[in-house]
Amino acid sequence: MNQDSKWRAYSEYKASGIEWLREVPQHWVVGPLKFFCSESAIYGANESANNYSDAGVRFVRTSDIDDYGHLKNDGGVYLNESSVFDYLLQDGDLLLSRSGTIGRSFVYREDTHGKAAYAGYLVCFRLNRYLDPRFAFYFTKSVVFQDWLAVSVITSTIGNINGHKYANMPLPKPPLPEQRA
Repeated sequence: MNQDSKWRAYSEYKASGIEWLREVPQHWVVGPLKFFCSESAIYGANESANNYSDAGVRFVRTSDIDDYGHLKNDGGVYLNESSVFDYLLQDGDLLLSRSGTIGRSFVYREDTHGKAAYAGYLVCFRLNRYLDPRFAFYFTKSVVFQDWLAVSVITSTIGNINGHKYANMPLPKPPLPEQRA
């Protein structure tokens, strides 16, 4: 490797304990996603389209999230806050789609998205202070995550994965400074 390269190989690696993940840098931790959450696998609200309105709390559905993890501006729906109070998102929450477009991911930012709640085909992971939301999001865009999905999905006519499987998904976690680099 070029000595001037920004990214250098680590000096020591260890077995991850996960066959398909192989080795990780010696100082990284590998554990299920739920170990890096204050709350994990929280299913969203099941609200009828009859309850949608033009104002209130943004109700995030899988179809509102694009392939890049951005919240679409067009076609958004809203609900009365009292009907979705238990499903209000907190800054840094990671949402994962569990049906149809499985693996689609979104990180909620209150300053960017305003007050929002999430729908039933999304699963919320409230990350703890040891896992940066952006790192978790980028992990969901990795080949490692896509390979894990391929072997974890239950397919009938529409692919499905439950919150329990997501919560137990192995996640390689470097220290915070590396997650944020």
